[in-house]
Amino acid sequence: MALTKIIGAGVGSLTENLVLGDSDKALFGAGSDLEIYHNGTHSFIADTGTGNLIIDTNAAEVDINSGGNAKFMGRFIKDAEVSLYHNGSVKIATASTGVNVTGGVGLGGTGAANILDDYEEGTWTPVFVSLNATFSYSVQLGSYVKVGNLVTLWFNITLNGTPGGTTTNTCFLGTLPFASKAIDASLYSGGHVGHYSNINVNTGTSVAYQNPSGSGTSVELKEIGDAQGENSIVASELTNGTFIRGSIVYRST
Repeated sequence: MALTKIIGAGVGSLTENLVLGDSDKALFGAGSDLEIYHNGTHSFIADTGTGNLIIDTNAAEVDINSGGNAKFMGRFIKDAEVSLYHNGSVKIATASTGVNVTGGVGLGGTGAANILDDYEEGTWTPVFVSLNATFSYSVQLGSYVKVGNLVTLWFNITLNGTPGGTTTNTCFLGTLPFASKAIDASLYSGGHVGHYSNINVNTGTSVAYQNPSGSGTSVELKEIGDAQGENSIVASELTNGTFIRGSIVYRST
């Protein structure tokens, strides 16, 4: 005879296992709101009522492991990190400052083109570069954010003296924190410099930068203007007190 109900009052105990067959359920609550059962293929904890399903523990650590506790799948550390694993290796972990990710972050779809495999931010030291020229500075400030291979730089660079040495060669903004990616040589990319002063450019022109078509760690400074043509800025056009403040966007290798 099948046992359908156990009815009693107070605290009871079993001295043997309570065995439930496939699809037989352990029901909890006046409305059988919580069900625990196995249907022959899968195991279920089903909260069918209103309210929340809460797992409340005072344990120092709660783990979700693979069969036989062979590998971590998830770890929940009390008052500390929560870690998610792939095949036993941690991939995402919370931290007091945010989230740490090991490996790439999928942007949708499959394949390398859909992987956001890098995020980084930091500082760099901008310099002027011109063949056989020398420069001295009062300000050299720079910061960057790199997402995948897209780099955005911010910089503030100021000279405290007139350039020395050979000053007739093209001037670049150099020591970019990441080498630029080689692109089609006919695809000239760049933009205007945000703010500058004490650069001897012609009336009606402005200062811009041009990303190199090949791989490199500098961008060329240009003088451009409507009906003014395009000219490279040379070191002699910089002087004591020259400053450039702006941002640059480019693709890295």
